[in-house]
Amino acid sequence: MGINALRPELCTKIDPLLWEYLKSSVIDQRMKSTARLWLEHSRIPRGMDRSIILRLIFAAAPLSRVMLRHTRPLLEIYRENGRLEANLARREILPVPSLVLSGLEKEVYHALEDYCRALTRKLASNSRDRKWRTSLGFYLSFLRLRLASSTFAIRETIKRRLEKVRATLMHMDVQEVFDMDIESHDSIFGYSEDIDENVISTLLKNRTEEDLAWEAARLNRLLELMKDLSGMPLKMKELLSVLQGRRCRNQGRIRQTVVFTRFYDTLSDIVSRLLAIDPSMRVGSYSGKGGQYLNAQTKRLTGADRDDIRHRFLRGEIDVLVCTDAAAEGLNLQTADLVINYDLPWNPMKVEQRIGRIDRIGQTHTSIYVLNLCYVDSAEQIVYDRLLTRLSQTFGVVGPQQISMLPVTEEEFAELASGDLKEDILFKRALRRIKEQQERSTNFDIPARDLYEIYLRIKYRHNEDPVPVSLENIWDALKGSKYLQDQGVQLSPRYPVLDMQESGPIPKAACLTIDRELYEKGAPDLEGQLHFASYGDPVFDGILEEFVGFDLPKCVVRLEKQVPDTKAVIVAYAVQCINRQGESETRFITRYSDLENIILDEETKPDDKTLQDAARRLHQIMRSEFDPTRSIESIIQDNEQAGYSHDMLNLLVADCLMPDVMFNLKDNFWHMVRHMEGVIAEREALLVPKMPADMLSAVQDSLLFEIPVPKTGDRVTPSLPVVLVESALNRACRLADSMRENRADMTIEKVKNRIRAEINKHLIR
Repeated sequence: MGINALRPELCTKIDPLLWEYLKSSVIDQRMKSTARLWLEHSRIPRGMDRSIILRLIFAAAPLSRVMLRHTRPLLEIYRENGRLEANLARREILPVPSLVLSGLEKEVYHALEDYCRALTRKLASNSRDRKWRTSLGFYLSFLRLRLASSTFAIRETIKRRLEKVRATLMHMDVQEVFDMDIESHDSIFGYSEDIDENVISTLLKNRTEEDLAWEAARLNRLLELMKDLSGMPLKMKELLSVLQGRRCRNQGRIRQTVVFTRFYDTLSDIVSRLLAIDPSMRVGSYSGKGGQYLNAQTKRLTGADRDDIRHRFLRGEIDVLVCTDAAAEGLNLQTADLVINYDLPWNPMKVEQRIGRIDRIGQTHTSIYVLNLCYVDSAEQIVYDRLLTRLSQTFGVVGPQQISMLPVTEEEFAELASGDLKEDILFKRALRRIKEQQERSTNFDIPARDLYEIYLRIKYRHNEDPVPVSLENIWDALKGSKYLQDQGVQLSPRYPVLDMQESGPIPKAACLTIDRELYEKGAPDLEGQLHFASYGDPVFDGILEEFVGFDLPKCVVRLEKQVPDTKAVIVAYAVQCINRQGESETRFITRYSDLENIILDEETKPDDKTLQDAARRLHQIMRSEFDPTRSIESIIQDNEQAGYSHDMLNLLVADCLMPDVMFNLKDNFWHMVRHMEGVIAEREALLVPKMPADMLSAVQDSLLFEIPVPKTGDRVTPSLPVVLVESALNRACRLADSMRENRADMTIEKVKNRIRAEINKHLIR
């Protein structure tokens, strides 16, 4: 919008606080000058100055200039403008089936919960440290995750745990156990498919014989109850029903489906049950242990590496692929149109990663579907079904693309599963976080249309300065190399593939291609493993190493320049060649296209002056290419220092404000917070008493706001804008939340001690 497009009466003065932030923020001077001119000559509608400047600040930050994010709205704009031909499928989340536990499955569920509660009481009666309580929490969460996954998985876990407990009873001098701590967090809550052996070994050390005997009896009782679980599990019935509905009538094949589970035990159970019901079902598995597929000729499961499983699935040789989360990142399975989450991780990001295996650019279907399986009233059903529905009905914040990105933590999942957290409380937390996310998005996210214009400019700039070597250049060089041909390398008559067959630098049979579709799907009759002909691939890099070993002719001089402060080396060549007039001249080679129609003057070496000129040209190229990049590191360091300084300021302000004059150290912290929020709402600035002058001086240079520090005296009482006071109060609240104590027991003194511990960490840094 032009600078005169808005009426003067709609304009307001720029928020001085934000302008001070912009002036003093650690961004380059060119951006500051541009911002200053823009602010001086633009007319900004009343009420919009804060959001516009915040967005400008965000756009000026170093990270936003080196990291480009392609969101779905942006991809849709690409499609509208004819710059994306590949398909973008519509995502639909299917209704969660009502899986109500009954009969023996329900008995097992309640028996496991009884064991968990009884174990908690048993161990709590002893004197245990915080690490022990953490280990207990992780162990119980793991049991609940296994039960939510499958009855087979929890039965295997109980069986192994019982063996460990009995072994401990026989040898009470336990030397090595796996004590769960915070480092085990990711493994427990959603990243490792097979950690059962470690988890079941915890909470055995320093137990009494009576304790262990009691636990062995309870575990044995659980196992006896599970022995009768011979019928079809509820989830498996639902899975079979869904797969049967996807069966094609004419061929009997099932439309390609990806089934995800957290645990390898559950994967094995699913595969074995599917084949027991239909021995000809084209089932495959993909896990950290490798893969298997049903051989259509032998009707047997056959082991294969994971790349082979991926190729077979994309070629349509596998109908149902059962995966652990080993397949949840970086794997393209875009020929399937349905993901079934047989169990649901307590990390919502993992669910999104699973869906992302089929929700990809180039998906072959116009619509894709997601089906979540979970038991009614389980923690998973509360979060991924009931909570999501309530949030959507409240103010429509959750659309189909955000279905799995719920603002719920793994710890909250665990508290929900154990009954320590109520659904209504979690709903309020999630609602608050979504509102905060929306506010941040409104302030900071650059609109998709603006991003599209930015990316177009970047593309045009790249087109003006193409890469030195393209994939087509690589393929042209490889297939035209007489040396490789003499080594026995042949071009496949059926595919765009170079067959290396243990020739030259290649130690074993391999094939090279630049065809992306062929690389994704593979070919069943290729003898060697298929590799992509580009930098970083071991076969391609091996070929490069082979050629580097040869001496250059004297007419070719290699020039290189070490880029300061990096490991990068920029390379060019000065080549003496014969021009069209038959004269000898030196050509400066910086890209593959420079080699076109070149005829070497093999007996002539470039002279010293020509080489000096070439070296200067290479230095200029290095400066233009790398100087902007090299400056990023120092900018990031400055920004990090500013971040540490502002965090230190937050801590100092919070420490000096606590307790307020109406409270003492033994009073409840959250009561004081509510009082302070009321004070802040009525003020524009607030006095912060007795702040340490030496600490303020130490961080003053990196602060984004100037705070007067007296030259004499140990303490200062500055008047700070309420936005800074509010920031400090929020920092104190986050620290209080991280202490994981009951809010009713959280005193001002406890939080103040934690704040001072954080201040000491900064001082050590």
